[in-house]
Amino acid sequence: MKAKEDVKDIDIIEKHWDDYSPEFDEAHATEDIDLWREELFKLTGEKKGLKVLDIGTGTGFLALMMAELGNEVYGVDVSEGMMSIGKEHAKERNVDVKFIKNEGENLQFDDDFFDVVVNCRVLWTLVDPDVSFKEWKRVMKPGGKVISFIRDSKGMHKPKKEFIYSKELDEKLPLRKADEKTYMEYMERAGFKNSKVIRMREDLTVKRETDDNKKMSPWLAVYGEK
Repeated sequence: MKAKEDVKDIDIIEKHWDDYSPEFDEAHATEDIDLWREELFKLTGEKKGLKVLDIGTGTGFLALMMAELGNEVYGVDVSEGMMSIGKEHAKERNVDVKFIKNEGENLQFDDDFFDVVVNCRVLWTLVDPDVSFKEWKRVMKPGGKVISFIRDSKGMHKPKKEFIYSKELDEKLPLRKADEKTYMEYMERAGFKNSKVIRMREDLTVKRETDDNKKMSPWLAVYGEK
């Protein structure tokens, strides 16, 4: 067992999602998958055969839909527990997703490799968004798109636990409670073009309230191009 001083942030994050993986899908079964596929197709340019990277893929929420749309999809995550469930879902839905254990700020892919980089519920988890955004941009082809889906922090209901990982680590996460202006500042620093925040249609979420009867915040798509 590692001494406390030897435990890195990534170790804490990995353990959290491994431990949470059995509960994750049930807790997040709130979305209309058919509508999500339609919106993804529009946002990615209404094309098939794209090379797509899903960062923080988890149990494959975005990766599976992108594969169903006819794309070549890679999903990366630090949690083997989450991805093991994603692999089962891929079999059930008869799609091919290449699940790879990899940190989103140190990707194993070549420069200019992907047409599209996507992620969902990931921005708030980034320890160093500047490093992560630049790394995502590196693996994108010129003209490629990055689309990060995150719930609007304005009016966000308070989580059951005050801190997700720990007080010390949570307070180090710059985008944990970010607003649209902050997202744009990071996108611009990373050198993305045509950056914008898109407010997604509210009916993507079919379960509109949390288990403690708080209204779900709407989805935002933080969009940029290389």
